Amino acid sequence: MKRIAFALIAIMSLSVSFSAFAGEKIISGFKNPESIAYDPVNNVLYMSEFGSGLMPAEKDGAGYIRKLSLKGETIEERFLPDPKTKMVLNKPKGIAVKADKLWVTDIDVLWEFNLDTKEGKKISLQGAQFLNDVIVRDGTLYVSDTQGDQIFQITPADYLARSHRPEIKVIAKGKGLSPNGLCGEKGNIFVAGYDFGGGDRGLYSVSTKGEVKVLLPPFGQIDGIAHTKDGQTIFFSDWKTKTLYKMKDKGKPEAVATGFEGPADFALWEDDKGIHIAIPDLAKNEMRLIDISK
Repeated sequence: MKRIAFALIAIMSLSVSFSAFAGEKIISGFKNPESIAYDPVNNVLYMSEFGSGLMPAEKDGAGYIRKLSLKGETIEERFLPDPKTKMVLNKPKGIAVKADKLWVTDIDVLWEFNLDTKEGKKISLQGAQFLNDVIVRDGTLYVSDTQGDQIFQITPADYLARSHRPEIKVIAKGKGLSPNGLCGEKGNIFVAGYDFGGGDRGLYSVSTKGEVKVLLPPFGQIDGIAHTKDGQTIFFSDWKTKTLYKMKDKGKPEAVATGFEGPADFALWEDDKGIHIAIPDLAKNEMRLIDISK
């Protein structure tokens, strides 16, 4: 069945409320949502959920990826992996989508799925300790390993139908970045730092050769990161202040929304009306939709 033939929308188990902030909507009823990705081809969202509590390194097979409309309505609760197969997700985190493919990290492995057939394949990354976010650009994947303080570079990105393993390299290892969220469609990669020990990390620009430039000095425990189409504004989420921020080039962070418990890896997309953000709250089991006028 084609992806445009969506399943019947199931929203009975979710509750919706409007927050005190203008242009915001909160949707609850999820099971520890960690990451959200926007699919521009089909105008839908994909959300990774732990499924069994706030245990990010537990290999219990309870994780899954939910498919939602841009309004936060559930299209298919357990979209991936296909429940008819033996494929298992444990604690899926960062998601990347390109054309008809989806990639998602899961502790120490990286999955690639075909969005049409739901066929999937995983590869292990030697030395990985806590894989977090993933982005795809120019046929190459970049995957953050927060605990291992390194970023994996994987070529080709599309390894699903290949019989041999892709080429895997490591960049920016041991730089003290504690890389969590990643973004950047060209040029250097923007990196958000999150220290599990409670220390502060900042925002960084990392070249594909591992060269590091500080964009924001140690600020907090930063999780998700995304930028606008023009690359002039970066948005990022911080667990310490429980806030979503925006920061213009060479500017200072400005609060966009507060009151989170665990603001994680979010999706950002733009249209004629403005900027739209779908951000999961890992601790509150919620997703917040935020609209920002241009």
